[in-house]
Amino acid sequence: MTDQWCNFYSGKKEYRSLSNFWENDVTIMDGDKKRIYESGEHCFHGEKYIRLGELCEDETRKKVLLDYGSTFLKPSKYATAAIAKKMGGKKGLERVVIDGKTVVLGKNLLGNIWMEYR
Repeated sequence: MTDQWCNFYSGKKEYRSLSNFWENDVTIMDGDKKRIYESGEHCFHGEKYIRLGELCEDETRKKVLLDYGSTFLKPSKYATAAIAKKMGGKKGLERVVIDGKTVVLGKNLLGNIWMEYR
């Protein structure tokens, strides 16, 4: 059996639908809640903040996380998947202060998952 590979990325037309940058609606059903995003990238970052917000016990931080997560919902204030990525990552709210120092959370976990299944 030979391995078959497909390479995909935002600028390539072939297999574009496998990329998080493919701009097509993504719907998340969470119980009776339905959330619609404009791309996989919008969805990834929106769900990250919404789900963290739902788990947060600090009511002030919870509101900040939920409100920020909702900015990724359709119609998003982020016009493209590239902008959603920028605002969901290190430029977004993933910074926290630990022992007086700003720490950026995250290690491209989505990319690591894709590589594992590749």
